Amino acid sequence: MDNLKLLRCAEEQLWLNRDFGTGGCAFGIEDVIEAEERLMRFAPLIRELFPETEESRGVIESPLTEAPSLAETLGVRGRLFIKRDSDLPIAGSVKARGGIYEVLKHTEDVLAETGNSRLLDFEGADMGERAKAIRSALAGRRMQVGSTGNLGMSIGIMSAALGYEAIVHMSSDAKDWKKRLLRGRGVTVIEYDGDYSSAVAMGRAASEADPMSYFVDDENSKELFMGYAVAALRLKRQLDALGVTVDEEHPVNLYLPCGVGGAPGGICFGASLVFGRAARCFFAEPTQASCMLAAFLTGAPVAVTELGLTGRTQADGLAVGKASALVYNVCRGLAAGEYTIGDDRLAYYQNLLFNKEGIFIEPSSAASLGFAKYLGSGVENGAEVTHIAWATGGRLVPEEERKKQLAWPNLTEVAAALIRKNGRFLICRRPESKKRGGLWEFVGGKLEPHEDGRAALVRECREELGILISAGEVFCEVVHEYPDITVHLTVYEAKIEEGLPRLLEHSAIAWITPADIERFGFCPADESILQRIIKEDTARDTEGY
Repeated sequence: MDNLKLLRCAEEQLWLNRDFGTGGCAFGIEDVIEAEERLMRFAPLIRELFPETEESRGVIESPLTEAPSLAETLGVRGRLFIKRDSDLPIAGSVKARGGIYEVLKHTEDVLAETGNSRLLDFEGADMGERAKAIRSALAGRRMQVGSTGNLGMSIGIMSAALGYEAIVHMSSDAKDWKKRLLRGRGVTVIEYDGDYSSAVAMGRAASEADPMSYFVDDENSKELFMGYAVAALRLKRQLDALGVTVDEEHPVNLYLPCGVGGAPGGICFGASLVFGRAARCFFAEPTQASCMLAAFLTGAPVAVTELGLTGRTQADGLAVGKASALVYNVCRGLAAGEYTIGDDRLAYYQNLLFNKEGIFIEPSSAASLGFAKYLGSGVENGAEVTHIAWATGGRLVPEEERKKQLAWPNLTEVAAALIRKNGRFLICRRPESKKRGGLWEFVGGKLEPHEDGRAALVRECREELGILISAGEVFCEVVHEYPDITVHLTVYEAKIEEGLPRLLEHSAIAWITPADIERFGFCPADESILQRIIKEDTARDTEGY
């Protein structure tokens, strides 16, 4: 099935960009440096307004943290880092850098227009008094934005602190805790039943009707884009400090959760300027809201609902139905590729990162870790590769909400084999003495400490069936909660290399077709796997592939 058909079916997939490294752009490194310099000029004011930036002296930046335990679990051969924009001060997300930059750039413009540029000369100034004067100069002006959540947090918190009347138009996907937090900071939140695009349209219309209002346009803003691109300059300094070499023989893979595209697009653009082709940027999107992939595959931004998708996802920051034209045009030759991820795996990766490294991120951020499924089968996994998963939100999530999201503290890793032969696949019946005894399943079992899924399958098939198998690509992944155990089940395509299956542990084995499935009682964790097999078989019959 080709990439567009997979997208329409909301199936997880990896798309590699054949145009990677081609094309030009109207923007350049001088635009990114200008943005960096402006952020540094405003640092004294940021430090005054937000005490949490005292240690960084008003610089808004996040740590780059190596994740060796997670790397081992995911099967990463090179080094794996988490770029923790989830911990950025003020707004707690990747949107802090770009959103705050645009608010500051507009503030600079307003003060220049009104003859108040002197207020931005911070050298030797009493910053408390200077902040009051700036708030007074901006009184009566409004700052508006449409958002699914995190951009609204960034724009709302910063503009309210500067003295603007901040108004955030929020789509139905936005989380209630984000609305409450904004209102607690003095921001007006207007809620809509529609999606991101409708919230943006309503916010833009309201702002255009008000001469004292400025609208932050996430879909088309150069200022936002450059604020995001600054991250690449700082990332290079962090990698240099850690002694990480980046060149074409030692590439760096960046995994970037993508909504409308502004933040990942800006980071991708900046990384291409800083590292050249050694930077391989992969966008990550939910299967039901993969708007940037839709643009890449169709040649232009298109509403995902026109392709049969819902646009709905638990990753609220990625719940966008149509990609930014600006980002698409800049990044169609810069992105190395994209992968999509199902909502059921977001919580798994979120919990896995917390359990392995003690780092909390939002579900949207967890999309960055979906690259692991494609290691060695499209995503390079040599020892020379540096992997950076970009964590895009998390710091401001309330404690009670964190507890709800961290639902699987004792997740058990299980591997299973989908072994096919002549249009049939192999299933086994569990012994009556075991839990879920008498039910049918795919051969496999729990991973041992420090064992990867493919190695576990080779061992399990030898122990349970007396056969030697080779395990190939991942067919699918499932998280299922039983009363006694919660499993993360990874199913691999496999084939028998030597021997015939024997009953060494199971009470029966069978080779069945998709049409036979309803005659067998399977373990509940296998149900979604079976549905995918049926769906695949139906597509093969109707489309002739």
